[in-house]
Amino acid sequence: MSRKEVFSRLNQILEEHGLDALLITNLADVWYLTGFRGSEGVVIFSRKARWFLTDSRYQEQSKKEVLGFSRKIFQEKIPAIAEILSRLKVKRLGLDSGSVTYQFYRDLRGSLKGVRFVWLRGIFLELRAKKSPEEIKKIKKAVRIAERALEQALVHFRAGVSELDFAGELEYQLRK
Repeated sequence: MSRKEVFSRLNQILEEHGLDALLITNLADVWYLTGFRGSEGVVIFSRKARWFLTDSRYQEQSKKEVLGFSRKIFQEKIPAIAEILSRLKVKRLGLDSGSVTYQFYRDLRGSLKGVRFVWLRGIFLELRAKKSPEEIKKIKKAVRIAERALEQALVHFRAGVSELDFAGELEYQLRK
């Protein structure tokens, strides 16, 4: 699915659920939307704006990887999220119930007055399941690489070779 199609579908989700914004915290979903591969990042998606937030460790990396989003580097995540949601005048916020911890929810709720949380489940499963022709091409290439690596690793497979040694050989062939 193209980025434009994903954004269009997210706008439909906002409309269908009467939401002002979505808060996306699952790193796989953040990567899917932004291309960011770090270990700390969240996205705020609304009809008005798209924000990417991360901490200072990823300031340079996010400049390169995250395009088409406003960026905010935070010292404290919850206050930074609250500030942007307040600026966007968010009253109904969608959250993926499968990727938000209870503690995160409690902290966020404590920082946001007058915001109603709407729990959604697996909103990205459908989006990520549909593949574009470019994604299909990359998947096929990855399968070919994995098959070649397995064939090369199997050359070294014989009686007495431990699972650990075989796994190491397979990993070596994949990296090669």
